[in-house]
Amino acid sequence: MKAVSGVLIKELRQELNLSQELFAEKVAISTRHLSRIENNKVDIDVFYFINIMNIFEKSMADFWLLFLDSNEYRRYEMYDHLLYSFSKENWADFNTTISELKEDSMLDSPHIKQILAYAEIIKAETSRGSSLQDFNAYDLEKMYNAIKITIPDFEEENVSEYLLTQNEIYLIGDICDALAGLKQHKRAIKLAKALSKNKSIKARLSEDKGDYGYIYAVGSLIACYESAKMYNEALDEAIKLHKYCVKENELTSIDVYLESIASSYKSLGEEESFYKSYLIRSYHWAVLRGYERNIAYIERAAKEKYHVSLEDNM
Repeated sequence: MKAVSGVLIKELRQELNLSQELFAEKVAISTRHLSRIENNKVDIDVFYFINIMNIFEKSMADFWLLFLDSNEYRRYEMYDHLLYSFSKENWADFNTTISELKEDSMLDSPHIKQILAYAEIIKAETSRGSSLQDFNAYDLEKMYNAIKITIPDFEEENVSEYLLTQNEIYLIGDICDALAGLKQHKRAIKLAKALSKNKSIKARLSEDKGDYGYIYAVGSLIACYESAKMYNEALDEAIKLHKYCVKENELTSIDVYLESIASSYKSLGEEESFYKSYLIRSYHWAVLRGYERNIAYIERAAKEKYHVSLEDNM
């Protein structure tokens, strides 16, 4: 795909009636860098532009009218389908889409290369038989290599300032989980906090609209707190996230956060009937979603972690 003309960025900004300063702040770049983009002194690729469109919740129909011809739009749809297959871990569909992208020479895109690298990490982790993510030091190294495909100068302390795609948010969230699993708790929590405060995530939240990037980032923070045995902090974040998900009708991973509430309450010494109610709700949501890995995890956790029976409540 060709580079996006700076004229299109300028037209989008003017359509939104935003100054360069305010537009730059919302997309997490400097005003100087925006000026260079608008004057065609710096190229940005299609995927970067898509992320800017997503921040302002411009539809893909708008995107098509602004930039893509019919063939390019078809290629974007393949890219979008690749992300969907990856998120569902539907590897047969994922591999089919990769073959189609290869025919269109799209595999040279850094964003596609990143998805491929990320997918290999998840496949390797899954093959080890864990019910949920259980990354090792080798996975962590691979994750850093993957994030640097699209952000070559990636630094953890700058995460709140980056313009991030959804895939980059997920990848950094998994880096947090890997750090926590390797007992680097302070570093993991610091990174997860920075991710939840990322400028591109905050720009979408400022419009009072649901954003799964925010949900994933806070979910990573909760997991890091739990790993560090900071159960009060984990509980506070899990309850706030649960309320946010219900308010915004973002129910995709609500089973995960209900289980986090159950786990925190159990660790804080609450009565079984109390935390079990959250675990049961978590299980029902996982079944409703049909996500086998989460169902298997909750079933195992019920026996090994909570020592309760799910069958009594079916």
